[in-house]
Amino acid sequence: LGFKQTPQRKRDVLSFMRDQLIKVSPEQHYLALVKGLLHQWKEDHPEDFEKTLDEIACDRVFGSNYPELQCAVGINERGFLRLIETLQNKNANIRSYSFIAWGRAHEALSNASLVKLIDLLFRQEKGYLVVVEILYMRLHSNKQNKLLASEALIETSRKVLEEYRFKDAPKTRYDRTDYRLYEIASFALIGERGFYPAKTLCSNLLESIANYEVSLHDYEELINEIVLHQPLAFLDTFLETDAGDPHFARVYTHNDFHENENPFDKINDKVILKWCQSGSSSRYEKVIRAFPPFIFKKGESIEWRPILFEIIARAKDLTKVLEELSHSLRPMVVNGSRADIMTKRLKLYQDLFDHSNPVVKEWARKSFEELKISIANYEKREVIRTQGADESFE
Repeated sequence: LGFKQTPQRKRDVLSFMRDQLIKVSPEQHYLALVKGLLHQWKEDHPEDFEKTLDEIACDRVFGSNYPELQCAVGINERGFLRLIETLQNKNANIRSYSFIAWGRAHEALSNASLVKLIDLLFRQEKGYLVVVEILYMRLHSNKQNKLLASEALIETSRKVLEEYRFKDAPKTRYDRTDYRLYEIASFALIGERGFYPAKTLCSNLLESIANYEVSLHDYEELINEIVLHQPLAFLDTFLETDAGDPHFARVYTHNDFHENENPFDKINDKVILKWCQSGSSSRYEKVIRAFPPFIFKKGESIEWRPILFEIIARAKDLTKVLEELSHSLRPMVVNGSRADIMTKRLKLYQDLFDHSNPVVKEWARKSFEELKISIANYEKREVIRTQGADESFE
């Protein structure tokens, strides 16, 4: 193809390639040969190569994929300025800028240059989706290579998390958005300056969950990272905001996570109690609503969480706390026999028969008898269901 020829010969080859690309849609553009030509051009005639990239950046055919081509040959200072110009003029396809994230192309840019580029990308329609890819790779590289991310880059990361719109996230089988946001959060949400970005991020996620655009399972790694660094922001959002439904927190907390994956389990009891004391009295029952108040020990032995006794002692409206406790002890999602699960939980009520508070003692004995009746009813239903299944099989 003349890759080793004169600059003019290279221009003729590039022109031929351009004519072929015109014949197909931009989505079908295959640029491997163009990249090979540019690599050789850069090696043989560097100054002429730069002039050619200047032309490519604003070309009607090549321009839409210019960022991909620039990243393939490396980003120098002139290349960075061209990327800035194409963003300002909106010459290129926004997705093409994602190539800055891959092949270590971003490593050629200083933190200051990358922040400037990200700021411009952020202003483009759905540009933040590309920004997430770039930031993920940059911060991941910092973690791997022990490089230091500048405060400006971390502040930009906070802005990205605050502005992220979960409804626009890719919805593919192999989507890695959760992990990418988790990596960004591991830098951006540390310390006092991470509180409000974390709270905004949680609010945006909660809104998308309420609108059935995403589920908590889609962002479990991100949620665990928020809980690790900003547990109070997480509690403020997921417990204090019920999204207009008094049962919202229950539905989207311990019943929406796999066993041992409830993020509330990762929050220290002292932090939870501090949160309860710093707000309305209803926070105690909201905590009970949010996660199972019991834990399993070895051998499937079940017992109350230690924090429950603190909540009972501190709650101003004990009746509401006990009501929520009753709801929490009745399984909403069941694998196997509901009656068997409820039978194991009878022990929890028995453990409170001798509680020092007479209100708790009376509630435990009454609830114990009510649960026994429910168990008996469920056992009858399960027998009937099993007999029906056997008859159908025969």
